[in-house]
Amino acid sequence: MKLGIQYYRPPNPDRVDWEIDYPNMKEAGLEVIRFWVPWRCVEPEQGTWVFDDYDRLFRLAEQHGLKVLVQLIPEAAPEWAIRAHPDKLYHNEHGPIHPFHATTVQVGGWPGLNFDYPETRAYFDAYTRAMAERYAGSEALYGWDVWNELQNGGVTHFDPANQRTYQEYLRLTYKTIAAYNQKYFTRYEDFSEIRLRPRDQQLQHEALEIHRFAAWRMTRELDHRIRAVKAVDSRHPVTFHYGNFASLLWNHSNARANIGVADMTGMSVYLESDSNHAYLTFCADHSYVAGKKPWGVFEHLSGRMAFDKGYYSHPPAHLLNRMAVAKMMNASLFMLWQYRPERFGQEAPNFGLVEADGIPNDRLREVSRFADFLKQHNQAMDSFRPAPAQVAVVVDANDNVLSSLSTKTWGADYIRKNDEIQGWMKAVACAGYAPTVIDVEDLIENGVPSTLRMLIMPGNGWVAHHGLAELLDTWVQNGGILWAGPFLGVYDDDCYASKQLPPGAYRDLFGVRIKDRICAKSFSLRGMRGRVATSRFELTGRQIHDVLVPGSDVEILAHSEHGPAITARLRGKGWALYFSSFFGTEYVDKAGDLPRFIEMCAPAMGLEPEYTPDGFVLVRQGACEGGHLIMIANLDYESPSAAKFECPHGGQMRELWTNGDPEPVQSGQMRRVPLAPADFRIFQITR
Repeated sequence: MKLGIQYYRPPNPDRVDWEIDYPNMKEAGLEVIRFWVPWRCVEPEQGTWVFDDYDRLFRLAEQHGLKVLVQLIPEAAPEWAIRAHPDKLYHNEHGPIHPFHATTVQVGGWPGLNFDYPETRAYFDAYTRAMAERYAGSEALYGWDVWNELQNGGVTHFDPANQRTYQEYLRLTYKTIAAYNQKYFTRYEDFSEIRLRPRDQQLQHEALEIHRFAAWRMTRELDHRIRAVKAVDSRHPVTFHYGNFASLLWNHSNARANIGVADMTGMSVYLESDSNHAYLTFCADHSYVAGKKPWGVFEHLSGRMAFDKGYYSHPPAHLLNRMAVAKMMNASLFMLWQYRPERFGQEAPNFGLVEADGIPNDRLREVSRFADFLKQHNQAMDSFRPAPAQVAVVVDANDNVLSSLSTKTWGADYIRKNDEIQGWMKAVACAGYAPTVIDVEDLIENGVPSTLRMLIMPGNGWVAHHGLAELLDTWVQNGGILWAGPFLGVYDDDCYASKQLPPGAYRDLFGVRIKDRICAKSFSLRGMRGRVATSRFELTGRQIHDVLVPGSDVEILAHSEHGPAITARLRGKGWALYFSSFFGTEYVDKAGDLPRFIEMCAPAMGLEPEYTPDGFVLVRQGACEGGHLIMIANLDYESPSAAKFECPHGGQMRELWTNGDPEPVQSGQMRRVPLAPADFRIFQITR
């Protein structure tokens, strides 16, 4: 894993600082630096290219042995292009969006021109070609990032070009206007009559349609940007990254399709220090999405934050912990934002890894220590291959679209799908399993991976995708463990409400039917002792309570005042559990003991824990060159914790991070490791 830093976003930092900063960044062990290249900064007049600053920045990188990740910013349109094409601006529902000085594009021109017009697309291609031709031959070039945080994806734009693109998508999807009319009870004569409408004018059907269109449009635009770079430079990787959210959880993105056209993917992370359940989800998400391709953290807050995202800071121990967890998830790049605090712009003076005058601090020193550690143990760390996860949380962006509509009903306390997923991810880790995520579309296309023993669909499955229930039923009967609900199968693929709940094969799988649904702020559940739950427990649900009628062969695991709340059914060789409420969100809000429920029930179903945690601990093991690595991190930044793990084979075990002395261990020997808040340990066993 390479460590890097955001360095230049015009006009920051001052030119007089460059000669000072480069040797300091190199000495600190940073390997990759990132430059933003706003279009308007390099083409101030049409056909007039000004590369003086970037030439100097590249020369300095070459002199000091640093690699450069170029961040293209075509959304920063120059004044001449805006003046020439005022009719090709993006539109919202109120009219044209006139370019302005944005939070992230201090030099102005944001959100730029719509590149769906031939004239503006030619501008984009010329800008990309000029950059690639200029710097593809530099020995300092690391790669190209063609889309920062997938901003300005056009999903809410109503200009004529985007309307035509939407109509093109509908033609490809429905083939005939008759098929569209049949679904929407309309009488259009041609697709050209259909218009994108604002969210407050959309039914669920149309909201889901527009979500799928937006994802399709975004992948198409990303593919064009990548091809434009590769037409000139086919040697260096071309990538993009998401903003401060997990890619699979974002409403308007097809993460699997996007990584299919890129060489690498990544994300930004600007999270408060107590949001490590979210960070764990984000890392697992990108590790899964990337598959055989690299992934990285492209932006991570390097210090204080006092802006619209909150008021907090990341002390050195937090940064070390985040870098360690990213490495546990096999990230190939971890970049901090940013080296110096900026002096100009709305985000100034946040973020800096060093002080505004360039003076080093404890954060820089600890990042440098981690860089030295990676270099010292590069063979073991670079060859680390974590064992496949046994437990996966299923995510479905379609559900996010539908749940976001619940804001109209629930107001401020809407169904927090991301928190529900993140709560379950945290609970699984706290129960002794290193979790991952999996996309529902991947399940449908490729089936359940053979390495997975347990799937959790926490409030997912709102859309009963064709064939998914049957696939899961077969998997369970062959020994899989499925936990799902509530709201399972509320809608079919066309977003029509199901006539019975849960629908069709889901009812056969779980052995329950839903006779009613109760809505309230929260629900208290009391567990029942039985085959699966070996002792009593208490959980708290949120917002929804499916009133269940279980079949005769279904075990009731928990009751509420409204009746059965969690049920379990032995189906063939596997188990199917139905949950009547949202438990992950309550756990995020520190209500209910969800890890204890998992610790009790999962082993009773044949799934033994991978490690024994005491607190919010993540443990990942896997082979490496010369032996085996065990990586342990305390994701609780306020409380100490511990983890007990089993040595997979005998040999000499040494703790690498603290440079401990080797000690002999036996195969199957148990080892307990205490951890301070935000602490981590990395053990290597050599035969």
